[in-house]
Amino acid sequence: QTENATEALTSIEEIRTLGQRSGDTAMEVKAWQTISNLHLSADDRAKAMDAIDELLRLCRSAGNHRGEVNALAAQAKVQRRWNDIDGSLRTLGEARTASQRAADPSLEASMLDLQPRS
Repeated sequence: QTENATEALTSIEEIRTLGQRSGDTAMEVKAWQTISNLHLSADDRAKAMDAIDELLRLCRSAGNHRGEVNALAAQAKVQRRWNDIDGSLRTLGEARTASQRAADPSLEASMLDLQPRS
């Protein structure tokens, strides 16, 4: 299983690099989301948070409000998973502020889906 995860990370990193080189921000965003999820599945909080930080940077620089809010919600989930409740609440507040800045009520509502996935 570790070998499969390593292969998956290698493949998705290649896709991320392709997206970056070609200027396809949407491809790069999806790759960072997948990278963070793979690290989270492997219980590697530090690498998951690093990937989310990169995802946030990318979304903010591209003015991708939906991506920013989704990344902040993902960050809050990671914080909650490792019992950082205060950090999770702060991050959710930041996500709410970002969604309000975007003036999109559906975006604000989307971050309410915080149930862990099975």
